[in-house]
Amino acid sequence: MNVPILTSDMPFAKDVCADAAIYFNPLSPESIGEAIYSLANNPQLVAKQKQRGQERLKTFNSSQSRAQQYIDILEQTYFPQKKNVKAHHSLVNLD
Repeated sequence: MNVPILTSDMPFAKDVCADAAIYFNPLSPESIGEAIYSLANNPQLVAKQKQRGQERLKTFNSSQSRAQQYIDILEQTYFPQKKNVKAHHSLVNLD
């Protein structure tokens, strides 16, 4: 999407976004306002955060790859006796 990210300073958000986001305290209107203001008044920060976001995005697998990983986990969990089992009904078209 190529936009800077503003998000809460909750641990899950920091795990996902790392240095690619501007964080704020979700319980503090002042903190939220300061985060918005910092981007609105700093084009260099906007550019830097957009670049960081693009770089961070590259560290994640595609949605199809993630779906296949989930399918593989399910197959290993429910069919542990079979090696390289492929589901009878594919949930994701990976072609």
